[in-house]
Amino acid sequence: MVGTLNEFQAMESGPCSSGNVTSTGTIYSGAARIRGIIAQSSSASGSVVLKDGGSSGTVKFTFPLGADNTVGQYTVPGAGIVCGTDIHATLSSCDSCTVLYST
Repeated sequence: MVGTLNEFQAMESGPCSSGNVTSTGTIYSGAARIRGIIAQSSSASGSVVLKDGGSSGTVKFTFPLGADNTVGQYTVPGAGIVCGTDIHATLSSCDSCTVLYST
C-alpha cells in the first residue's frame, strides 16, 4: 500500500474531487478514498467494478446498475473506501461513471 497512516487519516475529512470515464479506465492515479459513485447504464444488468491497482487490481466495490439508461448513485458511508494505489473502473453495459474521491 502506498501512503502513510497520516496521509490516509488526512483523507478522511478532506475535500472531494471527481473523475469520469466513459469506458474502462483509471479514474485517479494515486492514493485516495472513494466517497461516492454515479453511473448510467446502457442496458440491463450493467455494472461498475472499482479496483485498487489497475485493471488486474483488488476489487474494492461492485456497483450493479438497473434497467437501460437509468442513473444509479451511491454515497459511501463513513471514511470511504481506501485505495492505496489508484482508482480503476471496469465498466460493463455502462455509458459513463463518475467517482467522487478525496486525496
